[in-house]
Amino acid sequence: MRGTIKKYLRYVQFKELSPFPITEELLERFVATLTLSMKSPQSICNMISQLKMIHVLIDVSTHAFERPKVKYLLKGLDHYLKHTVQPSLPLTPQLL
Repeated sequence: MRGTIKKYLRYVQFKELSPFPITEELLERFVATLTLSMKSPQSICNMISQLKMIHVLIDVSTHAFERPKVKYLLKGLDHYLKHTVQPSLPLTPQLL
């Protein structure tokens, strides 16, 4: 969870924004930034879940996490970052 907090705080510091409570727009932008650096949609969902838990622990609003737009964004990560297996090349006499 420490790594999540560090990444999030670095992000909001770079953007010169207030970290808590998170807004829907800030959450969307943070997720978009994570998609550029992370390969697994599950890792991004875990980070967002940890951010929500931090909000619960410090007793601030978690409404941004429950908005339909954010839920659709997280579902769309599976399609956007989908791992596709490249078929292997056929064995030809030149390869043998």
